[in-house]
Amino acid sequence: YCEAMTALWSQDKAVYQGRYAGFTEAISRPQPPGGTVPIVVGGHSDAAARRAGRYGTGFFPARGSDEELAHLFEVVRAEAAANGRDPDAIENTTMVWSPRRESLDRVKELEELGVHRLVVAPPTSNPTKIRDAIEALAEKIAPVATR
Repeated sequence: YCEAMTALWSQDKAVYQGRYAGFTEAISRPQPPGGTVPIVVGGHSDAAARRAGRYGTGFFPARGSDEELAHLFEVVRAEAAANGRDPDAIENTTMVWSPRRESLDRVKELEELGVHRLVVAPPTSNPTKIRDAIEALAEKIAPVATR
């Protein structure tokens, strides 16, 4: 489907024949500027990582140990290289599930693993407490020098 969508986004009269989709002279409007949109592949498996390496502008395994994330990021890089893509052009994202325990050191560790973007899950489902909790986390991982 990623190949089919890419054809629709980039060709005036798109032609594509694949295992699950096929069309001839299909027209899809409006087309995105530049002929593409970001494709962020989510998942926690080697198959998802390979898919991200082949088609993705990003990869998002929301969870996993450091060892699992490092392995998946390496699978993405290897698949990108095997398909003539720049492995460094693929942005890796993961999620922090326990933000109260996070620190700037942990953020740096994730960066060293290959994480480019970090999504922070709210530490509470109480909407009146979410802002305070996120602000407390921000102070821990990105403190403001002056107020």
